[in-house]
Amino acid sequence: MKRATHILLFICLLVLYQGSLPAQNTFEFVLEYPVRKSSRIAIEAENGDLIAIVSERTGVDYAPNSPTRSYLLRFNPLGDTTTYHYTFGDTLFDFYLIERAYNGGYLLAGNAITSDSGELHLILVRIDCNLNKVWVKYHDMTSYWTVGIRRVFHLNNKYLLAIEPAPDWPAPLVYHQLTWYDTLGNLVNYYLHDQKTHGSSDYLLNKDSTRIWAFSPMYSGGSNWPSRLVFDTTPQFISSSIRPYGDWYTTVLWHTDSTFLLSASELRPDYAGSHDRDMWIISYDSMLNVIHSNYFGAYDTLDKTGTSRNIDFRHPDTVFFAGWKHQCIGKPPPGRVSWIMTGQNDAQLQPRYLHFIGGDYYYETHYILATKDGGSFICAARFNHYTQVYDPVFLKLNKEGILVGTNKEIIPLKKTAFWPNPFSEGLHYQSLQTGSQFRLFDITGKEMFSTTIHSTSGHIQTGKLSPGSYLYELRYTSGAVETGKLIKSQ
Repeated sequence: MKRATHILLFICLLVLYQGSLPAQNTFEFVLEYPVRKSSRIAIEAENGDLIAIVSERTGVDYAPNSPTRSYLLRFNPLGDTTTYHYTFGDTLFDFYLIERAYNGGYLLAGNAITSDSGELHLILVRIDCNLNKVWVKYHDMTSYWTVGIRRVFHLNNKYLLAIEPAPDWPAPLVYHQLTWYDTLGNLVNYYLHDQKTHGSSDYLLNKDSTRIWAFSPMYSGGSNWPSRLVFDTTPQFISSSIRPYGDWYTTVLWHTDSTFLLSASELRPDYAGSHDRDMWIISYDSMLNVIHSNYFGAYDTLDKTGTSRNIDFRHPDTVFFAGWKHQCIGKPPPGRVSWIMTGQNDAQLQPRYLHFIGGDYYYETHYILATKDGGSFICAARFNHYTQVYDPVFLKLNKEGILVGTNKEIIPLKKTAFWPNPFSEGLHYQSLQTGSQFRLFDITGKEMFSTTIHSTSGHIQTGKLSPGSYLYELRYTSGAVETGKLIKSQ
């Protein structure tokens, strides 16, 4: 396929691979051009290439819009990219998922809208290993405003799609629908559950492939609490039950033969109010008993999970996660910053590292993918106030969660996050490290403040500092040093 040069002209490749070991392949990549765009999911090819879906829409973010097209962005291990575009007559389309297909290649699933009549269809596209189109099928969904495609399962030589039709704009309520297609994309069977739910769910196929579990943030069919709905494969609804944890932006994955992981945004145990949420990861058994749990965030900020897939692993003792810190409700104002929050946990969900990437723009995190080389691939987006759209940011990290290379990193990566910036009375912080020395210097290099950080999160009273710019130094007990710039306001 040819490169789409009119797109690549706007792409800024930030850091390329430097080194010789496959596990050290890292890069940063920002997709910058003035069109509303996003990436919901990616998949790793057999040769180690990473294939991400990018979708474009009309207008700007935080405004009414409609889909125009989607394409695939393929990264080789060095971070070089190629785009793959598809056309389906005059149809507008928006891909949601990419999944491995039967007999090789991939299955793309999404929404399609005819440009003349505005009729909505679910679109399925089979592509081969070289990402060339093999076939395309449309399925009528004209009675709905949009359809979310959440999961594709392989079951009895068929594709089982867990989808969520939304009858009304702006889709606060959706249905659960399970739909079976054969290997050529033809409809075989479907079941629509007649009780709506608030927000998007995630789905899990049980170990003996006889039940589908839907994990809903707020099930309206008798309960507004986070719930698990159970369906069989005939298909029929079986039951629902309340689960103790796990609210918005849910991701579920089997962890062992008897336990699964659920990640979601949830209230912290000592929450100060209904908006003080953190990123939770919980290990459940099949009876919804909690085996292990942990959460990541701080007392006074909204710390969220990724909006699409926020946990992934290739080994049960190496669980990667991604979210973002310091969420802004609504459109971020100029000067508002946030951090991509990512880390790795062991099998008991105890963290090996926690990193904060950003603090220079406002970021929102979409998904994380555990890669074959032991590292991870993250997609987030940063808001561009000039174009009024989010620009997708792709990060390939190594197994320690860092970028390696001789080039200076464009996106800051820290083990400790400080906020607000500018600050007035003092600074809040979050880190996995304790015992580190924190110092502030004025622009002449004179030390103005010093303290030891004794806990993983808290507040630093910086004393009566004069307004202005300060450089900070954070020296860890390991000898590592981080630096940055902070501004003291009036």
